[in-house]
Amino acid sequence: MPLSEGRFGFEDYVHYIIEFLEFLGPATHVVAICQAAAPVLTAVAVMAGRQHEQRPKSLTLMAGPIDVRANPNILTRVSELSNARLHRLLTVKEVPAGYPGAGRRVYPGIMQLAAFMGMNLRTHWQKHRQFFVDVFNGDEAAANKHREFYNEYFAILDTTEEFFIETSERVFFDPQLSKGTMQYEGAAVECAAIRDIPLFTIEGADDDMCKVGMTEAVHALCPELPSELHQHYVQPGVGHYGVFSGTRYREEVAPRIKSFIAAQS
Repeated sequence: MPLSEGRFGFEDYVHYIIEFLEFLGPATHVVAICQAAAPVLTAVAVMAGRQHEQRPKSLTLMAGPIDVRANPNILTRVSELSNARLHRLLTVKEVPAGYPGAGRRVYPGIMQLAAFMGMNLRTHWQKHRQFFVDVFNGDEAAANKHREFYNEYFAILDTTEEFFIETSERVFFDPQLSKGTMQYEGAAVECAAIRDIPLFTIEGADDDMCKVGMTEAVHALCPELPSELHQHYVQPGVGHYGVFSGTRYREEVAPRIKSFIAAQS
């Protein structure tokens, strides 16, 4: 993104979600994955609070950090030992000359990837070891499945400095949605304003990045939503990525999302 396009921060993300929903209309079913869960929930809560006619028909949040205090892991422990200033110093770099976005300060995709893989290094090592065994044995189907997975897994974009730092501050260092202190355009964001938007949360039983309970916590933030509009599911046998990708996602998670959305249509 060229510097001439301006900044992109947490509230810009929320603003775009609201704009998208205004364009798509009130029959829209929103599904937010991982990091997107917090800004999407913020946008939906803002629209609900305003009784916006274009608020979505339903909301599904998948493996997203709504309340990182619900089940602390390595990310929350790092957050407790760090702060925004140190975070910026250690992780934010400037895009060098000759590349799109030159001069923009970003959290580089390669550093994000290193952090993701470092959380579960043994599993990744075992998968790559098995890949070479499959290649040696001529098992092209297994080898190609590995290639497809990691081609997608390695495709990580740089993140603008302001979005990365603001998300760290609002979601990890200080979980503002769960604490009721989130603001948008200077006004308080109230998840309790969500009263008529069916809510479905999905988590992975073996997720090391977004532990079980971090996404489910949103249900307690919406006490005015009737109990029959709350739904939660934990998918056995999957880690973070497996919640929204792979065989178990296609065969076990996706059908539940389809059924949930169909029930609201």
